[in-house]
Amino acid sequence: MNYRTVLIALLTLVFFMANSLAHASQSDTKGRVYGYITDAASGEALGATNVQVANMSSSRSANSEGYYELRLEPGVHTITFTYLGFEAWQEEVDVLPNQSQQVDAILFPADILLADLVVEGAPVMARSLTGPGTMDVPMEYLNSMGSALHSDVFRSIQLMPGVMASSDFSSGLHVRGGSPDQTLILVDGVTVYNPTHFYGFFSTFNPDIVESVTLHKGVYPAAYGGRLGSVVDVRNSRGDTKQTGGSVSLGLLSSRATLQGPHSTGSYMLAFRRSTLEPTLSVLRSMEEENIPDHFHFYDLNASMQIDAGPDDNINLSLYNSMDNLSYPLNDMQNFTLRYGNQTGAVNWDRNYSGRLSSSVSFSASRYFNSPAFGYGRQTAAKDNRVEDYSGRVGMEWVPNGRSQLMAGVSAGHISFNMIEGNNDINTFSSHIANAYTAGYLQANRQLGERWQLNAGLRGSWYSNGNYLRMEPRLTVDYSLTSRSAIKASAGRYYQFASLITSESISGFDVWLSTAENVPPSYSNQYSLGYKTGFLDSYELEAGAYYRTMHDMFELDPFGGDPSGKPYEDLFYFEEGFAAGLEVFLSRYTGWFTGFMSYTLGTTQKRSPQVNDNLFYPHNYDRLHDLNVVAKVRLSDHWEFSSVFSYGSGQPYTQPLGGVVLNDIVERSRPVPVIVGGVNANRLPAYHRLDAGITRSGRLFNKVASELRLEVVNVYSRRNVWFYNYSFDEESAKTAVTMLPVIPSLTYTLSF
Repeated sequence: MNYRTVLIALLTLVFFMANSLAHASQSDTKGRVYGYITDAASGEALGATNVQVANMSSSRSANSEGYYELRLEPGVHTITFTYLGFEAWQEEVDVLPNQSQQVDAILFPADILLADLVVEGAPVMARSLTGPGTMDVPMEYLNSMGSALHSDVFRSIQLMPGVMASSDFSSGLHVRGGSPDQTLILVDGVTVYNPTHFYGFFSTFNPDIVESVTLHKGVYPAAYGGRLGSVVDVRNSRGDTKQTGGSVSLGLLSSRATLQGPHSTGSYMLAFRRSTLEPTLSVLRSMEEENIPDHFHFYDLNASMQIDAGPDDNINLSLYNSMDNLSYPLNDMQNFTLRYGNQTGAVNWDRNYSGRLSSSVSFSASRYFNSPAFGYGRQTAAKDNRVEDYSGRVGMEWVPNGRSQLMAGVSAGHISFNMIEGNNDINTFSSHIANAYTAGYLQANRQLGERWQLNAGLRGSWYSNGNYLRMEPRLTVDYSLTSRSAIKASAGRYYQFASLITSESISGFDVWLSTAENVPPSYSNQYSLGYKTGFLDSYELEAGAYYRTMHDMFELDPFGGDPSGKPYEDLFYFEEGFAAGLEVFLSRYTGWFTGFMSYTLGTTQKRSPQVNDNLFYPHNYDRLHDLNVVAKVRLSDHWEFSSVFSYGSGQPYTQPLGGVVLNDIVERSRPVPVIVGGVNANRLPAYHRLDAGITRSGRLFNKVASELRLEVVNVYSRRNVWFYNYSFDEESAKTAVTMLPVIPSLTYTLSF
């Protein structure tokens, strides 16, 4: 560890704190304006609302509870509050010297067409320019620009620059060259270890209840930790505080129902979703389509309750449960079954001590399990992997003045990783790794003048198994060119204490394994530089570059043989790697035509002494070019057309060159491909796909809002290659296994 870097980070933090305290104690003439921003329809807080003061080059964002604070010179100021999907709210405030005044903003939903966003009237900035590399946007944006196949958080995020999917069958996030396990996934502050359904096809987040999503593509703040690459922070709705309502959505892929409303001391929310794929799968099987399961279903259930315990106290309870059940035939002799799921629960208490000091205390539990079984003749090989994580957190936020923000927090918990492998009910391998862990962080944000902002953070983490203590300094510098444009440079160190062993294709097989004695944590250094601007009232442009190194990534050794009786540390080999890329994002949010274009030029490489003579070679998900174009056209007051086109250059694979004949228990002999070329030295054909949909909105019996949506996935039926099968005892040695064919989908939604 470079302790000089840690010392510099600590000194920087001390300087920021001392500087903030000095400014807090100085008697200046500035006045303080603060308040809360809420949804006029539901009464819920609108976190991350953009707060812009006229004639100031920089803007502010409200926190997750909708709270904001400004320090302004005496005089009359015009403050504008903007949030995507809502009409802008403007307040003219007469700021008095050395005085504080509360100005709350109540935002009204904009005219909405087909349950998606259409802003009428004068264009305004749709979202806060949070800085390149960070998306802090409400779900309305992600839904309106999501996959034509299914409204889905992860499918929408995959359309962003720097983010890609490995296949049609994976909603896993490969962010800036990282594997899915290098992204921390949080729902209401609780870690979710496998946030996917149906091979990884859908994410576990019900789009009807997701209120906002924050994506940190790299160099994320010190309040987060435990992952090498990025963070997706999902916040669900806490329920309507004014009236009871809900929605029912029936579709060929999945159906959903929600109910929310007020209770005597707050609000509640219930949401249930279940797959309705059985008829579609039956039709596809009758058409003799390949790769169709015998049986499949999934469900997820969300519940939350908000309790107003006083004018300054808020308590939130949340529960989540999901399950996938799959049976899949490979051929007449082979099949596999799979069950996996997540359960989470959390209690969170937020308290506002004053306009300047607030705290958050939470207790959470997260559980993930998967149980795949592979059958070949009379032989059955099975695995059982479980992760259980229990934790508590305390965080404090202090805003001594309008230019400084100090945050600190500690967390502690216990996490266990369990894996059992067996053959015909006989255990061949068993592992139980338990860790006590604790972490603490300090984050200081300082506004220097009207244009410069420095954010310095330091995080420390300790894991008991191996007695690993690691320090993670982080630094970000922002420069606001105008009120609508900014430049951001960032650097940071990150550690990860768990690794996901994955097939790269079907997320239900993913196995979590932990660091331990002689299995040190992985670490990464990240660097990024970006530019973001808004122009012509309704357009935004973002461009950036990133570079990250990755070290001590541990993987199961595929050449290690039978794991029975082996020490845990002997099951792994270690890798290092790097990722680099350029990103461009052009978007238009208002008007009759909306959409965006995202492009990434990138590469991700790795190496280890056990593979490819220790030379760098591309990851399975390496993709040089990645392009997504999303368009939405408002045809009339009731009709809307949308489309999503995606293109990606071919991903790498390892080509077998020949086979040798080995004796087999079931068959007398069969060719087994064991002679291969260079690892990932070949490329699959380029990927491209067009999805399109048309929606009609209206009212059923002139009372209940309704929406009918027809979608077509893979309009021109491009049979993109998933992978190749090789069989050297047949005439055709190489067979392409393809992804989605053309699939129509119909969804009908009622909202009340």
